[in-house]
Amino acid sequence: MTDYQIAKNLGFMFENATRTWGKFDPKNVTLPPSITSFINSNYYNVETEFSMKEIIKGLESGNDSEKYAILKHLVHKIDKGDEDDSGNGSVENEIISIFPNIINNINTENLKIKRLVYMILLKYNHLQPDVSLLSINAIQKSLNDQNCINRSLAIRCLSGIKIPAILPILLLSLGKMVKDSSPLVRSSCAVSILKCIRLDLEFNKDGDVACRDYIRDGLADSESVIYQLSTYLDILLCDNDAKVLSVSIEIYYEVFNGFYDLLHNKVGNIISHLKELDSFAIVNILDILTEYIQLFYSKFDRIDESPNEIKKLYDQLEDLVKYEMNANVILSIIRIMTAVFRNNLPNMNKIAMKLIQRDYDAAINEESKILYGLECIEYLIDEGHIEIRDSQLSHFYPLVKDPITIFEGKVRILYKVVKDTNYQKIIGELEDLICMSTNERKTKLAIKYLNKLITPQYGDLIIRFYLGHLKENEEYTNGLINYIQQDIAGHVDLLIKLVGELFEFNDDIKASIIWLLGEFVMNVDEYEQNEKVTTLKNYLGNLSIRLISAFKGYPCRLKVGILNFVSKLQIHNIVKDEGGYLESDLFRVYTYLVELCEVDVSIKVREAVRQWKFLLPFRSGYYENERKLKNMQLSVLMYQTEKRFQMAGVEAESHVKKYMQTTSDRLDPEYLAYYEELRSSGFELRDYGRYTSSYTSGGAKESTGMASATTKRHVVADRPKYQLQSLEDFLGS
Repeated sequence: MTDYQIAKNLGFMFENATRTWGKFDPKNVTLPPSITSFINSNYYNVETEFSMKEIIKGLESGNDSEKYAILKHLVHKIDKGDEDDSGNGSVENEIISIFPNIINNINTENLKIKRLVYMILLKYNHLQPDVSLLSINAIQKSLNDQNCINRSLAIRCLSGIKIPAILPILLLSLGKMVKDSSPLVRSSCAVSILKCIRLDLEFNKDGDVACRDYIRDGLADSESVIYQLSTYLDILLCDNDAKVLSVSIEIYYEVFNGFYDLLHNKVGNIISHLKELDSFAIVNILDILTEYIQLFYSKFDRIDESPNEIKKLYDQLEDLVKYEMNANVILSIIRIMTAVFRNNLPNMNKIAMKLIQRDYDAAINEESKILYGLECIEYLIDEGHIEIRDSQLSHFYPLVKDPITIFEGKVRILYKVVKDTNYQKIIGELEDLICMSTNERKTKLAIKYLNKLITPQYGDLIIRFYLGHLKENEEYTNGLINYIQQDIAGHVDLLIKLVGELFEFNDDIKASIIWLLGEFVMNVDEYEQNEKVTTLKNYLGNLSIRLISAFKGYPCRLKVGILNFVSKLQIHNIVKDEGGYLESDLFRVYTYLVELCEVDVSIKVREAVRQWKFLLPFRSGYYENERKLKNMQLSVLMYQTEKRFQMAGVEAESHVKKYMQTTSDRLDPEYLAYYEELRSSGFELRDYGRYTSSYTSGGAKESTGMASATTKRHVVADRPKYQLQSLEDFLGS
């Protein structure tokens, strides 16, 4: 028997005993302190199971501890039922059956009990609308509670009831609460505005486009729910408290983004509070201001030529990036800097480096954060906004333990920042990484990007490395083939090296090398004749014989490659010696190869040989050969056309690029003066902190908001200071 079962049995025992003591008053019966402590600490816990009768009895009890224990038990069952998601509805049916008993406790003064009742009410109000409506009167009474926490809970609970009929009551309540003295209540009103809008949209419109049109129409109708809620949000956007302003900005971004009439005269105030906002609000307001500034401000080239609000924003952003480590905020700062201050960018290198710094205290989504940071840095490099210094290269050296996505992002950036001063460091780092890595995907990825660096400028180091590892990975050979393809005549020595080890490579690499040899044959007479070119040209006839000897065992692609190579040799032989080609050994080799291809099992090979039989002489009559010789020029031209060179590796699509794109629309210059007048028209800055002297000993607080000649302010008159007097002084006065 567990502790809670023992405690429960003891509780029932003493309860039954006190009922039998008729001559004694049960209230005067006291238990030993040790037993009382044991019962109170172990009677209810997570493992306790209550019958329906016990639950109802506990909810109707006059003891707050019992009510709290029962409600906590019910909330635990609800949460457990949501996790199981069994779909049998047993927990839901149980709660609905006792829903009136739960709602009866909504008038309690105990804050813990009230919170639990609100939680259950918000979850099941739509299933018991009649009972839920009975609780509205009690919730409205809590709106006048002296405790600001009770008022905040009440307005959030009232707005969470999913019954459209309460919208008029909600609007009246919000009209009062948005001017509450507590910032906690006012921020709760902002959240309630969002809930009201969602409730209104849920029962009126479906779909994002329809909702957008509905909001636009509602803002134009002064009697609509949307319009009244927008006026309340307008009041909250004028608040001087950073918490209230943060929540209000998030609600604006969620619902009214793009409807700038709510913002025009508040831009300066919001900018002045930028560093005080929370990270979510900073991200949202910077995204809003990026579009707003491009749309409603005239273009400027230098900061000193910009309006005062823009200058203040620039100073705020420069201060913000010094201590801000939130990746989302940094990304938003980079976006507005590159879009608005293109010619006045600060040290963007240091700002961008913050995106890839690991935060070991927040390991959740760390990989995604660094990945998006790398994509952002890559975007800034492509756009020319930043230039990575040699001292910052160590941030982008890939590690063996890095995930494949981050590994690729770092390698891609290294490829884009390589230059004369750092190519030896970068190439050396990639070569060491290739040798150390045991992950095949990472090795191939590093080699593919290393292949891109095989250029006349940086290729010598890489080629020496590749020649020592040709047989370890086929990507090395692919890199050399791509490099030789750019200038075959200038890299005959490398081609000879590959041909010497041709039969040690796999079939795909063999096919690529044989294709290179075909290109070499078709243009060999145009190359500068030297010993290497002559040696390779003379060896090709013997190579063709060796290739044909094992022709039947090759795959289709390699067979077609060998056929094309030998056919190009035949073309070169005919052009070189038109009279004696029929008696040459190469012609007999070509004839034998054509016969092999004619009976091959692959239709691709048979189609290829049919083309060559039409173009080149092949064991036919004299007149037929003469006709083909006249059309020989066509055959030569077919295989001398310029080939498009493609480097290895595929560029990954950047998700950050879409985020960085901003509107290209501009307002008609004739309206700029009108909107400048709107921004300077002023508003009522709601600085509730000025009235704290009425209930604190600190006196009136000075406002920290933006001062403006056109801004209306509440002026607090100097109040006399009262001092504690003695009774004699008081009577004497």
